[in-house]
Amino acid sequence: MNKKIPAKYIPHILTFLLIALKGWAGLMASRAPWRIYFGDVGQWVDAGDRMLAGQVPYRDFFGLYGPLLYAWSALCYRLAGANWFAALLTLEVVSPVLCLLLIHYTAARAFKDISFQCLFIVAAAWIGLDHFFWSPALRVWVPLAALLFAQQALLRPAPVARLAAAGLLLGAAPLISPETGIAALAAGAVLAACRCRLPGPRGREVAVFCAASLAPAVLLGALEPGVVGGYARMVTGLARIQNWSGGMYFPSLSPLSTESAVFYGPPVFVIAAFFALVPRSAGRAGGSSFAEDAGDLSLAAFSCVLVRTMLGCTDYSHLLFALPPATLLWLRLFARLPRLPKAAAAALAGLGLAPFIVKSTVAGYTLPLCARQRYGLLGASLAPWPGEGIATSAEIVSRAQAAASEIKELSPAGEDVLSLPLPFYAHAGGRLSALPFPYPDTLLGLDDGPARSIARLESRKVALLLMDPALLPAPSAREFADPLSGRLSWVSAADEAVTRELRAYLRSRFELKTRINGMAFYGRRARPLPPPRERVVYRCPSKGALDPERESVFAVPGVRCAELRIKARCSYPPLLSMLAKTVLTVVVRFDAGAPDVVEILPIPPERLGRDIRISFAPARVRSISVRAAGPGGLNPPPRALAVDSIDLVSYKGR
Repeated sequence: MNKKIPAKYIPHILTFLLIALKGWAGLMASRAPWRIYFGDVGQWVDAGDRMLAGQVPYRDFFGLYGPLLYAWSALCYRLAGANWFAALLTLEVVSPVLCLLLIHYTAARAFKDISFQCLFIVAAAWIGLDHFFWSPALRVWVPLAALLFAQQALLRPAPVARLAAAGLLLGAAPLISPETGIAALAAGAVLAACRCRLPGPRGREVAVFCAASLAPAVLLGALEPGVVGGYARMVTGLARIQNWSGGMYFPSLSPLSTESAVFYGPPVFVIAAFFALVPRSAGRAGGSSFAEDAGDLSLAAFSCVLVRTMLGCTDYSHLLFALPPATLLWLRLFARLPRLPKAAAAALAGLGLAPFIVKSTVAGYTLPLCARQRYGLLGASLAPWPGEGIATSAEIVSRAQAAASEIKELSPAGEDVLSLPLPFYAHAGGRLSALPFPYPDTLLGLDDGPARSIARLESRKVALLLMDPALLPAPSAREFADPLSGRLSWVSAADEAVTRELRAYLRSRFELKTRINGMAFYGRRARPLPPPRERVVYRCPSKGALDPERESVFAVPGVRCAELRIKARCSYPPLLSMLAKTVLTVVVRFDAGAPDVVEILPIPPERLGRDIRISFAPARVRSISVRAAGPGGLNPPPRALAVDSIDLVSYKGR
């Protein structure tokens, strides 16, 4: 006898199947990674090692995510074995499975209709809304699920305990992620304002909600003094220089292309939805219609802030970060369409998601394609990595084992080593790296920038420095020949301006001891080298204001130098400087050999020229050309470019 499955169970079955598929695919990836994500997994390995050694984020080391996210990751890291497999398992299995459970909860809270619940769950799997391998997607889904819980507590009759729980959950969001935390606070403020418009007693309920939202930060500050203040300094510093505060980057795309729909569609939609919902929520308070309008308005506020914070990162994997609330809002508005069958409304809403389905399929972010990639690992030829619980390429295993052996020989047990450009080899040698990944206070210039990292290294008297250019993306021949001459970071290829002081410190305090398979091991000098003496050998005559769109050439009388210093300023149309970014292209032409072309993208634009220095091998320079332009698309180009000075500098004793 055939029995139909009740419709109410279909979302549960669908979620269970997706969890099984994602869990299996993630487990395969955790046991046999098809490539090692040094930068992505490395930060969670590093943070886990530090927290297990007793260090506390934002008191003993800085990062880019919230302290609660680091604590959760460290807990999973410890329970799973405190090795590379543990970090991979957290990112590939534990985090996605929890995200799928939160997706299921969000769908059940947001939609009464089964078809919309299933559509949202499938969209989350097919579009790849849980595919944030570079950091756990929990930092999106936890605040979003908390917002849905808060909507039920604030806009419907609810006991005080539920209001307090809603405040606690939303208040914890900023301690998970700065971007989604700001979005959650904005949405919570909208909900509190809407609650104040409801009839009946409301002052006490709103006060309980607001007080509870402050409790997580207050409690963390009491338990770990200095953590909240350090985290706040990181967030404000990051806001000054990251895309989400210092200027947005819009890709240059054809208006009628699928790419345009993908990148411009979400911000246009959520902004339009927000302004459309404001007058509806400002109408007569009370009733289910007001609760739905107020809930959608809070979701639109969450979406607007999150799209704004992430719009500067224009690759698709970063855009996925901002899509969950926008997707949820899109489906919620279609679910509320009057006089339209729910199945038809769901079909129309699904058509609107088509560009993202196409893009995700092409990019390989869909769950079925991801599983297929993982399944192909079963027949791959991989070498076991003892102690790390995984199998990977034999080259990586041999390099890590060689580095670990040398670290144990050259560095006493319990002492930190400085492992660059990543703490990968420090972990392999059973040590902590003297600079955490990705040492953002150095790379991003937060607070004192390199000075803070230099002081940390000097106070700990770090005795061993290991530098492996092979871990850099596309390392140059110069970086292989002299590892301290090029990038010191895996994060950015244009970090010269903020790591120059660190490089000078390392050259002064460390000397090369040995090289193994391209890895350079440096020991601490008995006496630091004196800093090289510098001299400005030529200063190009200033030309004042220049046309930013045209190449301006500065002639040089063939002087020999090793560094170029430029001070330049850009001006932009009124009120548009926050949307501007400027690519400064500098071409240095020598007596012999190919010219040296450098493109610099200053962030934010008003800091153009604050500290631009271009180093090269000593040579005679014949001319220098400078050109400034916007990246295109919706980015406003600079209105004027002024080059205050161009100095050519030589060094003695370098």
